[in-house]
Amino acid sequence: MGQEVRRVGIRQAKACLARLLREVECGGEVIVERGGHPIARIVCAADAHDPACSYGMFAGQFILSDDFEAHDDKVADDFGTS
Repeated sequence: MGQEVRRVGIRQAKACLARLLREVECGGEVIVERGGHPIARIVCAADAHDPACSYGMFAGQFILSDDFEAHDDKVADDFGTS
C-alpha cells in the first residue's frame, strides 16, 4: 500500500466521510480519534476480509523439493493411511 495513514477527529470524519472512504478504497487508511486518542481504524473491506487480496503474498519465498507430493510409506504408516 505505502500510503500515509490519515488521522482525523470525529467531526472531520463525519463532515468528510465520502472523501475519506474514497481514499480508503484507493489503499489508504484512516484513524479516527477522539481527544487525540485513536478510537477506530477505517480500512478497505476487501483488504480486511477477502482472502483473494493476499493470495500469492509469499510467492517465491519457499522452495519445495521435486518429490514434495511423492508417496512416502513411512509417513502413510504413521498416519494410518497406507
